[in-house]
Amino acid sequence: MSDSSESSVFSIKCTNCAAPLKVLGGGRITTITCEYCNSVLDMTDHYKVVSKFHQKYRPPVPLTLGMQGRIKGVEWTIIGWISYRTTSFPIERWSEFFLYSPLYGYGWLIYEEGNFAFSKRVRNFPLREWQDKKSPRTVFYQKGHFVAAEAPYNVEIDFVQGELSWIAKFNDRVRCWDYNGVNRRSLSIEKSKGEIEVYLNEKLDSKKVYDSFGIKEDNRVKAKLSTTERVFEEESLEETEKAISIFSKWMSALLLILFVAILASFISNKTVMENHSGQPFEEMFTIHSSAFLSKIEIKTPSPIVLDAYRFSLYKSDKKILSIDKSKLFSVNPHLRYTWLTGDKEVLIYLKLDEGFYRASLERLSPNTSNQKITVTIQEKIIRLVYILPLFILILIMLTPALKQNLIPRKYQKFFWWGAAGAIGFALFGLVIVVFIVAFYFFVQPIIDGHSSKGEW
Repeated sequence: MSDSSESSVFSIKCTNCAAPLKVLGGGRITTITCEYCNSVLDMTDHYKVVSKFHQKYRPPVPLTLGMQGRIKGVEWTIIGWISYRTTSFPIERWSEFFLYSPLYGYGWLIYEEGNFAFSKRVRNFPLREWQDKKSPRTVFYQKGHFVAAEAPYNVEIDFVQGELSWIAKFNDRVRCWDYNGVNRRSLSIEKSKGEIEVYLNEKLDSKKVYDSFGIKEDNRVKAKLSTTERVFEEESLEETEKAISIFSKWMSALLLILFVAILASFISNKTVMENHSGQPFEEMFTIHSSAFLSKIEIKTPSPIVLDAYRFSLYKSDKKILSIDKSKLFSVNPHLRYTWLTGDKEVLIYLKLDEGFYRASLERLSPNTSNQKITVTIQEKIIRLVYILPLFILILIMLTPALKQNLIPRKYQKFFWWGAAGAIGFALFGLVIVVFIVAFYFFVQPIIDGHSSKGEW
């Protein structure tokens, strides 16, 4: 697990100002910056001065070189310090402290306005795939889903002190891509001088860092909260994540309920009345449950037959519904449907209370064709038109979490292929439906009109 072999602390003299410098890091250290004259010394070339920071700006930070503290159960020593600033307005600055552990190698402690994060370079990130996709909006790493926090940006080195594993010069520019994940984790992808490195970051509790490194209360900076954190200022990050987890569980439970409702929609409906004749009738039926909708379906083989009838519904001799091609009467003010000339069937959904009802079909004009008309009344109807879109929406919202928790990583690409295929098939079906509807309502009447003219 070590990135370097264990080494002992030793001292050297700055080749520029002869100041004593203490070397704390391991074998991968290549430069050390003198804290007195700001000269950068190349430790691989007889401590030759390779650069110099002429700026006198020193960022105000509570940490110093040589401090030791425990992070994630590992004892670390601060051996280097580098400060960055953004190149565009508004200017932002933060510091990154280079950490060394004889057993665990190197890491970074990121500090910005009282906030701390631990960062370590990762070498198994699918960098080639990320480059091929040209900086995608979302990335997946270690079973985690990360979303781009903002547009790529440039930063410059503002200040350096102590030991580093590369030669850092003033105003060296770095291109950065940041991705936010869950559980206080994020990814940083940095490109400098043609080299790309990926770091996995985890936000730390500021108080624990201060306590571990022995920072006195007077030197501690209160962490500046982000906009989201200010909303939940009284809650810890763990409590917020717990709330999000609970919300996801409730959404999953709702998804399961909707799925059961979709299955129930195919088996719950019960036919309480059905009449298939070409004659007027009056027939009694019973509604056993008012918890669901009821459906009235009137079907005929031709529009002429349908236009010759009126359907009425009574409860205790009180008319609650009457409908024909010219008008609609209903005690429900929200029922607005009536059939139009040219319709062959009518569907009516309404909520009926439990009890006995009387259905009536009367003829308004002679039915010379003697064609039959079918009237069917069903209860306990669950309409998929309301449930299915909500089910699909929640399923889309929970897809990343379900994929991450239920599908092994090596099979996840097949999941996305299958999802893309399903979406493509659905879009193809939608195009077919639109074509059929357009043909039925627009093209067919034109063809029929031309045919009629041809007969005359």
